Amino acid sequence: MTKLNAGLFGALSGKIGNVVVVNRGKTTYVRSVPKYTEESWTDSQRQVRKRFALVSKFCQEYKKSIIFPIWNLLPGPSSGYNKFLGTNIKAFDKEGNIMDMSLLHFSNGVLTPPLNLSVEKRQGEVVISWSNDTALSRTRTKDKLMYMVVKEGEGTTNGEITGQINIGSITNGSKAISPTVAGQIIIGPEITSPEITSPENTSPENTSPENTSPENTSPIITDPVITSPVITSPIITGQIITGPHQTAVTRGQMEAVIANADESIVGLYLFFAASDGEAFSPDRYLVV
Repeated sequence: MTKLNAGLFGALSGKIGNVVVVNRGKTTYVRSVPKYTEESWTDSQRQVRKRFALVSKFCQEYKKSIIFPIWNLLPGPSSGYNKFLGTNIKAFDKEGNIMDMSLLHFSNGVLTPPLNLSVEKRQGEVVISWSNDTALSRTRTKDKLMYMVVKEGEGTTNGEITGQINIGSITNGSKAISPTVAGQIIIGPEITSPEITSPENTSPENTSPENTSPENTSPIITDPVITSPVITSPIITGQIITGPHQTAVTRGQMEAVIANADESIVGLYLFFAASDGEAFSPDRYLVV
């Protein structure tokens, strides 16, 4: 390594051919680029690289559906992708397997997350409820509920899918799709997706907390309200995540019902989105 106080390399920084130039304070350092081969890696280095590769594959699955619309809105110099990766790498063990589903996060932002969440699984239904802060503004009561679904699946190690798996569908009658980490798409038979329903009191004048008491709750509506294609992704632990799912349920209603719920549903990630889609809340994980 060479140390220069001034001269040719004084205003340069970075790699130039087979040398690297680094400026620290008033001193410039020049050294040759180190040569690495796979044979020179230690077992620990190989494990770290394998883990990072698996986490990167996981993150790539959500670039368009989660990172671009949600994480790119977060403040700070780093990209939405780097924020998503930095948050979710904590959920992976040293082998690259997801060790705790609650450590995964699909949404983040400035909005208040769902408070005091509870879930009840009934025959064919999953009922979700939450509470709101008494100081919540009227605008925020109109935030829309969004969710991700965790299902038991047939995912294998390294995040690959084997066979055809029915893991959600598009409500316009299209077939279910489930892209693998390798980028291949597996087409499954047409299936009926769970539809999430809400009390009928959905007009702006009925979205305030005082209109959400049990005596003001009407029978659930049956029109499907999932309005976007279901993006699906395999999970290394053998579970599969589908979403994001959009709903017509507002924060002010404080309850939602997933009708015709699949028995394989084992968890939900719940979060809110501003009505204009320009802000989101952190998500919360619920075991079903």
